[in-house]
Amino acid sequence: MVETQSAVGIYFGDKNCYNISYLLDSAFDRHKSQATEPWPAFVTEIKRAWVRRADAGENLPLNQLVSKSDSEYLVRGITDWISKWKNNGWLYCKRQPVAKAPLFKLIELYIGRLERGKKVVVKFWMVPRAQNKEANCLAKMALMKHSTRQRTLGD
Repeated sequence: MVETQSAVGIYFGDKNCYNISYLLDSAFDRHKSQATEPWPAFVTEIKRAWVRRADAGENLPLNQLVSKSDSEYLVRGITDWISKWKNNGWLYCKRQPVAKAPLFKLIELYIGRLERGKKVVVKFWMVPRAQNKEANCLAKMALMKHSTRQRTLGD
């Protein structure tokens, strides 16, 4: 069986020191689009960026956070479906459990912390992959590094 690997690219801006890419934990990768959503990692990286910024003495205000994704499941889940899921006991319309409910609960928790605690407006935008090239490129770089490392170890 061929093992597949997924990666995350988080793009803050051109030449931004907080841009990052890395592989997703293989335990999290189950060959389904919903299983490989990078958002728990994204939230972690936002928190790390804030800590690094504070450690560097940079008191740059963050008023708005726009999360762009080509994942319809993620964007519509957070923007359209989550309130229905919660009202239905985390069951979707066919009375089946919502895939990745713990993931959505975690995202909702962090959005609440940002919006209430830090007064940051959080938005999720559906963006075609072709229009999210920077983040996609970062993710591909992580995969290429992994592939190169695997070939080196295998020789």
